[in-house]
Amino acid sequence: GEQMASYFGHSVTVTDVNGDGRHDLLVGAPLYMESRTDHKLAEVGRVYLFLQPRGHHVLGTPSLLLTGTQLYGRFGSAIAPLGDLDRDGYNDVAVAAPYGGPSGRGQVLVFLGGSEGLSSRPSQILDSP
Repeated sequence: GEQMASYFGHSVTVTDVNGDGRHDLLVGAPLYMESRTDHKLAEVGRVYLFLQPRGHHVLGTPSLLLTGTQLYGRFGSAIAPLGDLDRDGYNDVAVAAPYGGPSGRGQVLVFLGGSEGLSSRPSQILDSP
């Protein structure tokens, strides 16, 4: 990963998010730390999307970075393929933040697939009751 001790690879899943018939790779790093405007590091977690390119099977630079917003939420601890939840022809995914949400008791964020990959904003956020 891009940071030591970010736990890059803690969660991994494969699904075709852009409908091109090739499997794409999502990798979670729940301890990823973001540099804030006050130059302090904040542990927010991150998910990396690697779209499989045409013609060869080498995955290079991530196509999308999904970064958590809640301090110590552990965004990216688990990633699950959901199939085509909204029936638009593209597979969607869920990302867990087990210490996220208003109460810190857990949160699941749903990201919709599309022709360019995943949406950068969640379509749904499910908080633990």
